[in-house]
Amino acid sequence: MSYSIIGIGASAGGSESLEEIFQQLTRVNIPIVVVMHRHISSVESALNIYKKRTKIKVYEAFDKEEIKPDRIYFAPSDYHLLVDYSESRNCHIFSLSGDEPQRYAKPSIDVFFESLAYTFGRGAIGMLLSGSLDDGARGLAMIKDHGGLTIVHNPKEAKQRSMPEAAIREHTPDYILNLAEISDTVNKYGRRQSC
Repeated sequence: MSYSIIGIGASAGGSESLEEIFQQLTRVNIPIVVVMHRHISSVESALNIYKKRTKIKVYEAFDKEEIKPDRIYFAPSDYHLLVDYSESRNCHIFSLSGDEPQRYAKPSIDVFFESLAYTFGRGAIGMLLSGSLDDGARGLAMIKDHGGLTIVHNPKEAKQRSMPEAAIREHTPDYILNLAEISDTVNKYGRRQSC
C-alpha cells in the first residue's frame, strides 16, 4: 500500500519525540503534517529547532496553501488545522479554523485527524505521540475507519502516557512502536509522491 500524507499529533513530551524521529528521517517524498499543543509564542522558536534536526524542509502551515511533498508542516497556534481538496486548483490545501477549542486544545489533533480521514481516506497515515489527556484518540480511530494506517507511540516509552493510552483504548492501532521503530516506519512508507 502506498500513502499520500503522514499526520502526527503530539502534546506534552512530544517535542523531544519529534526531534528524535526527525533526526532519523531519510528522504520522505510525501508531506508530513504535525499538530502539536504548544504556547502561541513558541511557534517560530520551535520551527527553528526542528529545522536543525532534519534535512527535510520545515514550514508553518498557512490558510489555503497547497500541500507539497517532501516537506514537514506544523499547525500554527490558536487555529485548528484542516486539509481539503481544491477542485479549482486541482490540489490538496490547508484550511485554518478559528472555532472554539476542542478537548481544551487549539489546534485540536482530533479536528485535524478527522479532516485527514475524510480527505485522504486510505492514503492517510495517522500517528499519535506522547501527550496528556485524550486529544487525537477519536480522530486516529476515524483514520483507521476510513482505511488509513494508524501508529501509536508505545506508552511505556512515552514521556506522557495518557494520549497514546487513550488512542489504544479507542481502537486497535496498526502499530504500537518505540521511537526508533516509528522513524523506520516513516522512512518505509514515506516514499511516494503526493497525489
